[in-house]
Amino acid sequence: MNLPIDPTELLKEYFFKALLIQQTTKMIDENWGKNISRSISNFIFTDPLNVAIQTDKQQVAFFNELLGTSQDTISWSMKKNSQCSLDITEQNKAEIIPDVLSQIYCHLSISLFENLVMLLKKLCSFEKKGTSFQIINEFYDYFKNELKLLDQKKIDKTSTILTIHNLRIFRNCITHANPTMEEVEKEFDQYNLKIKEENQAYSKIQDLGQLPRNLFYYNFDPYKKRIFLSPKSFNELLDFYSQLAYIAYLCYCDKFKHNVEIE
Repeated sequence: MNLPIDPTELLKEYFFKALLIQQTTKMIDENWGKNISRSISNFIFTDPLNVAIQTDKQQVAFFNELLGTSQDTISWSMKKNSQCSLDITEQNKAEIIPDVLSQIYCHLSISLFENLVMLLKKLCSFEKKGTSFQIINEFYDYFKNELKLLDQKKIDKTSTILTIHNLRIFRNCITHANPTMEEVEKEFDQYNLKIKEENQAYSKIQDLGQLPRNLFYYNFDPYKKRIFLSPKSFNELLDFYSQLAYIAYLCYCDKFKHNVEIE
């Protein structure tokens, strides 16, 4: 199971991905829409089944000259209206604009989670195909002793693995497009019920007990009670994920007496 890997390079790879996500957030205009009095945006997409074809010789010749082509006909892709629109008014923008920005940050947070799970998978050399749930548990099973010691040394004494499972629930709810407070609470209840029942799938993390209900920088908006992330909270979440990645790196270094190169 102990394959020759360079944990420092893996951690740097994780941090580089985090940096790219961080740079992406800088491109988001947080003042977008604040000066809008009325804006309606319709989502239009390309029809994959139909094209418009121009056969008129004069029209074809004109476009051939314009485009520098020599076609017998000119084809254009057809567009379809998705029937999906964003209507912003003076009356609703205080609710809609923060919600739109939050949804962008929430979907970026999915990448933070996936990148962390990929790091865990590589550090514990988990070669089989598996869900994030299985990979997290495998990492705990492999680095249990190291994690327990590091969790005692951390400023925040919360179990690292329970923290990651907590974040997994938020990621799952966002990914499955039902990120309501009710759905999040349901996911916590299901997890804790299975722990209580000693479900076989939870056997490797049984000793960690119940999953505390922590928000970890997520929140719920006051209008629709959906998972909410502000720009500030997202940046704090990104840093928090990086702390978890660093703990995972230290686990490998402690277990295999690898020199800690990022201190």
